Amino acid sequence: LALSGHPLDQGAWLGWPLLWLSHYVLLHRVDRSDLSGWLHALGLWTLALIAIPEAHWQVDQRLDGVWPALVPGLLPALLLWFTVRGPDRWPLGAFRADYRYRGGLPLALIALLWLALINLNSDGNASPLPYLPLLNPLDLSVLITALGLSGWWLGLTADERDSLRMGHPAALPGLGAALVFLWLNAALLRALHWGLDTPLDAGGILRSVLVQAALSIFWSLLGFGAMLGGTRRALRWLWLGGAALMAVVVLKLFLIDLAGSGTLARIVSFLGVGALLLLAGYLSPLPPRQHEQAPAP
Repeated sequence: LALSGHPLDQGAWLGWPLLWLSHYVLLHRVDRSDLSGWLHALGLWTLALIAIPEAHWQVDQRLDGVWPALVPGLLPALLLWFTVRGPDRWPLGAFRADYRYRGGLPLALIALLWLALINLNSDGNASPLPYLPLLNPLDLSVLITALGLSGWWLGLTADERDSLRMGHPAALPGLGAALVFLWLNAALLRALHWGLDTPLDAGGILRSVLVQAALSIFWSLLGFGAMLGGTRRALRWLWLGGAALMAVVVLKLFLIDLAGSGTLARIVSFLGVGALLLLAGYLSPLPPRQHEQAPAP
């Protein structure tokens, strides 16, 4: 693995399948061992260890752009889906809990790390295809990976989910919300880059009046949507999250966007954010606490 060009190089295309065959033949003979569950998980881990870099190498030999970088997200998502929805025959049927939880947890961590890194570092170059906002290979792969993670999470038992929460029930929803927020912002920046040639580096993003105006309006729309949803569903935490995002936008307008004073983008962003603030104040009052009674109309 360390010296070859790719995992199935130098005859490993035959050696690894023989190793897995031997592994499962022996596992079938010691099927009731106390270590069987961990050994089944080990088989899944080694499969991922070989399949991900091999698929990355194969794609990289044939396609440029973002395509090779999609493999480390899509393959773990596929394997996670398989641990939950795969056939009931041996070995998966007999050791599904071990494949799903012990085997799936490292794959889920890889997929989560990939979701963060791909949105922070990739420009989403879809060559040879044209770049389409949200309908490009990167954003579609992010969506597929997120669906794979969601399906895996829903396939866990209540005890398995509780063990992953580790006494902090809000931590995982918060992580999910942060990743979605990162993805949406990255998708917006990539769309501006390919459509209007705006910069994608951190310094260029901070200096670009157009990018900053687009971010201000976008964050305001997200905050307004969260506040409105919190009011309609009586979810106080959702409303407070949206209000906090709106407060961040107001601070951003005065600390960053004012650098573009006098430009059309700056004027549009101030007017757009102001209108959304007025709508939020009128349409989405703060929901009462659960033990409070809402005031009579």
